[in-house]
Amino acid sequence: MDASLAAGREGSVAGEVEVVVGFQTCLVSCTPVKDENGALTFYVHLATDITRQKRAEKTAKDLAQKYRLISEQLPCSIWSTDRNLRYTSSAGAGLAMVGLKPGQLIGKTLCEFYGNQPEKETALEAYRHALAGEPQTFESQYRGRQFLASIEPFRDEKNEIIGTLGVGYDITEQKQMQFVLEQINKKHSLLGSITRHDARNKLSALMSYITLIKEEVTSPVGNGYIDKAALIVDQLAELIEFTQAYQSL
Repeated sequence: MDASLAAGREGSVAGEVEVVVGFQTCLVSCTPVKDENGALTFYVHLATDITRQKRAEKTAKDLAQKYRLISEQLPCSIWSTDRNLRYTSSAGAGLAMVGLKPGQLIGKTLCEFYGNQPEKETALEAYRHALAGEPQTFESQYRGRQFLASIEPFRDEKNEIIGTLGVGYDITEQKQMQFVLEQINKKHSLLGSITRHDARNKLSALMSYITLIKEEVTSPVGNGYIDKAALIVDQLAELIEFTQAYQSL
């Protein structure tokens, strides 16, 4: 017999125990009743159906468990602060990338978290705007990783702002690829510029020779060929200009 229920039967204090019968759960209590002399006269047993309550508790527990698992495995970092910009929660798989554990930031202020990092003022300004009802985004660095942070005002059931909500995405690889792409584009642009410059010089020299040849040729047929050659040179020059405009685009 459950110890709490046994205590009731012994006449010392009231005891109660949960009993499962089929698909129902009851809370059974045993309360001793004594006479005016303190002698035990009888027991009062009361059974209360708490099936719905237990199901609700189980549902709430399952939801809390699922929320914990989801928040821990999200491929980002999520957190919240109060109006004093003190962390009230922190979760997400993104925390592990910078050596942090879920909940480790709770109690710390933003100033303590950012320390002397150069983007500290930018971050604080973003949080102040969020507290004023204006969502903000900014980039920051932490322990060699780069993040894109989105800060939203955190509202209660009365729609009053009680703090901020933040989501951080690790964009380190994206920034690295962006840097590589920028370097490739710069080299490509430089190569294209040098190539076009050399091509213009060659075409200019070729046009000079065509002009000199035309002065020496007296045949109408020969002059016709020379004019066609000059036209082709002009078209090549236009094509080179087009490639420059296309690259800029």
